[in-house]
Amino acid sequence: MVPSSRCVILFALGCLVAVLGKAPYYNAVVLAVIITDFLISYRQSFVLTRDFDPVLSIGVENPVSIGVENNSPAPLRLLIKDEYPTGFSSSCPELSTTIPAFESETLRYTVTPYKRGEYLFGTCFVRRRSRLGLWLFDEAVPMKEDARVYPNVQMVRKYDLLSRKQMLNLAGIKPSRIFGQGTEFEMLRDYQVDDEYRAIDWKATSKKGTPVSRVYQVERTKRVVLMLDTGRIMGVNVGDLTKLEHAVNSALLVSFVALRLGERVGLCTFSSEIKEYIPPQGRQIQFPIILKTLYNVKGDSFESDYKKAFEFVASQNKKRTLVIVYTDLIESHISRGLIQYSAALQRAHLPMVVAVKDTNIAHIANSIPGSERELYQKAVALSLLKERKKAIAELTRRGMRVVDELPENLTISTLNKYLELKHTYRI
Repeated sequence: MVPSSRCVILFALGCLVAVLGKAPYYNAVVLAVIITDFLISYRQSFVLTRDFDPVLSIGVENPVSIGVENNSPAPLRLLIKDEYPTGFSSSCPELSTTIPAFESETLRYTVTPYKRGEYLFGTCFVRRRSRLGLWLFDEAVPMKEDARVYPNVQMVRKYDLLSRKQMLNLAGIKPSRIFGQGTEFEMLRDYQVDDEYRAIDWKATSKKGTPVSRVYQVERTKRVVLMLDTGRIMGVNVGDLTKLEHAVNSALLVSFVALRLGERVGLCTFSSEIKEYIPPQGRQIQFPIILKTLYNVKGDSFESDYKKAFEFVASQNKKRTLVIVYTDLIESHISRGLIQYSAALQRAHLPMVVAVKDTNIAHIANSIPGSERELYQKAVALSLLKERKKAIAELTRRGMRVVDELPENLTISTLNKYLELKHTYRI
């Protein structure tokens, strides 16, 4: 406990009055008031509770609630500082409130984590003001609670909600019409004028005596494999998160949507070696498996071996598969390796490369240099962007689909490209 500024001012006035020799009883009255305020405010009962989702999402605001219950017959004036995990940012480091007698209130703030993993919420520090405001009582309320930071599951929940309400356009997801003809047999029906001759089932026609057509539908089950490059180049920060974290968030939503659409979805994480591989499956338990694997994904400082990774995925998937490769194209020698060994996938599969635009390099390239050092940095940045553009052009020329987007648009752009490929029968 400490005296408040109001108490210090009263005491200072008492000293001044004593020096001037006026109001001899002033100090006695002030002292009595200070002591009385301490005695009636020292024990003021209240209860604190903390509530948050134990599964926090990386890179976005996660709500935290602090419940305060005033069990005393006097108003409760509090200043609360919650001990959220180190490395998080908070929308409001301190919360203040005044709660009437025998009432309760819920205070809210948000935290934003920047790395996946296990964390701990600690003690809640409370500064309580006495009834007359002459004393400040500091209390530490032990409230240790575990929390886990996952990839952005909030985006998955948002997609699920909007899809149920048929409002996906609000999230920037473009509806796609289905073109072309399916290849999975559905039924036989009488021949119609606009049917193609190759659709006629001659065996059924001979039995019935009139033309009969085969009707095909879109394949109910297709295959998608998500490949995550966890090597050195993906550890660079773009904004608040690394490129790897942006890739993990995107892969999580794409896998969720693909499974909802009846696809068989698999996952491969690689660097210099194959780290994890989940074979494509369409079961309901596949998404929790992918989520757990993405939660545990860690980057390293090794150069990625595209040859080994692409040949491994190709050997594990004999049927035509959409392979979405999350990597980077900022270094020319790395993009050359990606281009060179992509042939291992293109023989039987449809590869798609997803890369995060480096806003740091773009900022340097667009800046006006003010020194020789800055001029050199701009020249290097422009060279890197030129090499990146050439790599994208070469990948496109070879028939590979490329998504090159800003971090904030990466997930939606990748999802839209996947839906476009799916609904135009590219996979």
